[in-house]
Amino acid sequence: QFGKMQAVWPMLDKFAKQIVEDVVEPAVKKALGELGQSFSFEGETFSLGHEAAQFGKMEISESVQQTSDLEHLNMKVMTIRTKVSWQGNLIANAKAFGITMGVRKMCLEGDLVMELVGSLPKPPFFEGARASFINPPKLSLECRSESHVVDKVANIGYVRDTILTVAGEQLAQRLVAPNVMGVKLCPAADIFRILHPRPRGILRVTVCRAEHLQAKDRHLISADSSDPYVKVRCGAMPLQSQVVRKTTSPLFDFDFLLPIQHPREQLMTFEVLDQDHLSKHDFLGRATVSVHDLITAGDREAPYQLEDERGAKGANGTLHLRAEWRDLLLQSPPAVLAPGTSEGPPSLAHLFVGIYCATNVPIGPPGTHYWVEAQCTDRLGLMGGSTEKPRLTPKVMMKPRTETEQEREEELNLLREKLEICRRNKLNADDTARLLGVPPEKLDDAENSVQIDRTVEWNRHVEFFIKHNVDGELTLTLKELAPHSVAEGGSTVVGKVAGACIKVMDAASKVVGYSGTSLHTWKVSLKELLSAPNGTLTPVLRVNDCATSTSLHLRLQLRSVGSPTTSVS
Repeated sequence: QFGKMQAVWPMLDKFAKQIVEDVVEPAVKKALGELGQSFSFEGETFSLGHEAAQFGKMEISESVQQTSDLEHLNMKVMTIRTKVSWQGNLIANAKAFGITMGVRKMCLEGDLVMELVGSLPKPPFFEGARASFINPPKLSLECRSESHVVDKVANIGYVRDTILTVAGEQLAQRLVAPNVMGVKLCPAADIFRILHPRPRGILRVTVCRAEHLQAKDRHLISADSSDPYVKVRCGAMPLQSQVVRKTTSPLFDFDFLLPIQHPREQLMTFEVLDQDHLSKHDFLGRATVSVHDLITAGDREAPYQLEDERGAKGANGTLHLRAEWRDLLLQSPPAVLAPGTSEGPPSLAHLFVGIYCATNVPIGPPGTHYWVEAQCTDRLGLMGGSTEKPRLTPKVMMKPRTETEQEREEELNLLREKLEICRRNKLNADDTARLLGVPPEKLDDAENSVQIDRTVEWNRHVEFFIKHNVDGELTLTLKELAPHSVAEGGSTVVGKVAGACIKVMDAASKVVGYSGTSLHTWKVSLKELLSAPNGTLTPVLRVNDCATSTSLHLRLQLRSVGSPTTSVS
């Protein structure tokens, strides 16, 4: 295992360098605010070091991934669980506040799950593979500067903490449950069965209240108190409650829903903080609770002692939680609501919206980004979020066109223009063919002889937990974001290649901002899903407009959510 990791380590080193330059550095600069203007990584000095990651004892098991596909109802999954540890002699220099800081050591440790999905009788033997950390891995960082005096500050300083926070968030977005990284090994396999397995169920958590918190705010007239709030994290999903003013026994009543992939192994962290407007927020206590314990406790309020920063309990008060677990079922909701359904809690359903790609998309200038916004009626606030804001795919660019493709596009536009002129002047086929320089029998093929690929790929999903309503509706909007021209001294700065345009867009955002444009909007009635086999459709939504042929390719699935239970199926 170690030898194989050593063999691919140079490739990982190159990949990590690109991630640091393209993702981590901009995120750190943004997080540092005005101080971030002087922050940068020196790319030429970056290296992960020579020590590859180490894997602990591997536990291998087999399971079944149930799907609603008639041809893949039960997909065999081989699961490998192991601990990953990396103590890298990282080489990365960063400049901040005029001081060169060297990041010399970074440690990572966590529980990794690797899954081989969908067994096949012949090579490659599996449809795909995926991996993720069940819980956020532990990260630590050691920094050194040009001065031994500054070393002591840098090791506990704001910059180091910011780098750690940003690195942790970027890792979580890619490789911490429910997010996975994976690859499709069989071309015929569906990408969403590989990279986006459905959650095992939904957990409704209520942060009820806290008692006997420490008072961090001193008052001359009234009693000392705090302004507490709670930060919650489960895997890659962060949440935050409202602040309760001037109390050490706050009533939060903070309620949220979480999709859970590993109910027996995932942990939830509750961190209580005191809000301060002019200084760093004070730490009041932390509780780490397993999702399984929350499930088995049922819908009753249970106290959890808060720990201090050293992990000791007894002096930081208690946090009271309540939870309700519902399994995600394989079958779709009934097409007709049963009598009396309106009484009591609403019937719940899970809507999965897999967005493969859009084809025949209008081509914008270099650097144009495209994304899809999804909204659904009767939705619930997943992860404590607003139900008013649509769910979004990432913003991606169309594959850059080569010079040859641009020449073909120009040829296509010229050809279409000539054909249109011929049609307007009612030329017969022989005259049109002579004018265009093609044989008459190939005239019908002339317009289609040079086609340009105008596909934007996402292969990403959004999901909704909704109140079961037979009249519900899903709305999908394809949007684009083109870079503005930035006026400087009477001239116009416009990038000629995608990379240059991104820099222009960054500058433009500070000067004149962006204007996202809606290209097309589609609506899907949930009645179509209710009547579909196993509540699953793979529609291609087209534009009913002769001027364009843009299509959106989807995978939609509507599944029932079971009744509250205190056990995991």
